[in-house]
Amino acid sequence: MNTKKLSVKDLFSKYAIYAILISMCLLISVLRPQFLSASNLFAVLSAACVYGCMALGMTFILISGGIDLSAGAIVAFAGVAGAAFGQTAAAPSQVIPGMLDMPFIIPFIVTMLAGVLCGGVNGTLIAKFNTPPFIVTLGMTTVMRGFTLIITGGEPVSNLVGGYAAVGGQIGGMLPVSVVIFAALIVISHILLTRTRFGFDTYAVGSNRRAALVSGVKVPNRLISIYMYAGLMYAFAGVIMAGRANSIHPGAAQGYELTAIAACIIGGASPSGGIGTIRNTLIGALIISVLRNGLTLLGIDSYWQQIAEGLVIIVAVVMDIRRASNSSK
Repeated sequence: MNTKKLSVKDLFSKYAIYAILISMCLLISVLRPQFLSASNLFAVLSAACVYGCMALGMTFILISGGIDLSAGAIVAFAGVAGAAFGQTAAAPSQVIPGMLDMPFIIPFIVTMLAGVLCGGVNGTLIAKFNTPPFIVTLGMTTVMRGFTLIITGGEPVSNLVGGYAAVGGQIGGMLPVSVVIFAALIVISHILLTRTRFGFDTYAVGSNRRAALVSGVKVPNRLISIYMYAGLMYAFAGVIMAGRANSIHPGAAQGYELTAIAACIIGGASPSGGIGTIRNTLIGALIISVLRNGLTLLGIDSYWQQIAEGLVIIVAVVMDIRRASNSSK
């Protein structure tokens, strides 16, 4: 009898997040039927792409027992660094004077390298100098925002080559290209986390760092690679942001790191490390996107939307603490 009760509780704990998402969708669709229109559903998916990409990288960091408050700043820096090489020759104000039209692959690679480099710096400072992730990434936020402002002079980087427009475009006039990119990154991240040594080591480091060391995991190197991978995901978010607007502002992605962390925690990733999945992070990102979209359709003021999102995060953290407490008994 007791075993049955435990299995029901485990079942609820495992699938509660899916029930929440489905219930939200049903409730909003009853109140506002246009919620289920194809254009609106694609808008919900598209809205989740930027902080969703960030959340993919953040999932690995949280599972490893870390945190990254510099994610939004890295998105802006990497996006701006790449866009500087992606401006057209006709751009009225070029970051790099005399820049000719470059094939999109050049600014794309620059963006990726910038994101990985920033992640590598974070990881090195955390792993090699045994510095708390909170302090390192908080400091890096200011550093990266400063560099971004120096590069741009505080002005948006605009008039980008055609590849950016393609990233911000649609397939068949309906499916956003950004959603396709996000979907591909979800699959890659899921495989990395569940099918490779990289993923197994990530869980091991977050669950018990000392035990991971004893079992042969090179913890410092693994932490560096985790933050580098997160930086790569942030770089993709930067490309998507630039593609949507054909420009990117040095203040881009301000506060997005909190939304990415929220998506992970709502999805069940534990801030204490060792717990989390890409699948549930995706659901967490969708819950935030559906919540924002639904409240907008209902005509709720944006200030109240922030309050609602904050309450959802608090509830998710409380549930995580209760779950951890129950599992330790």
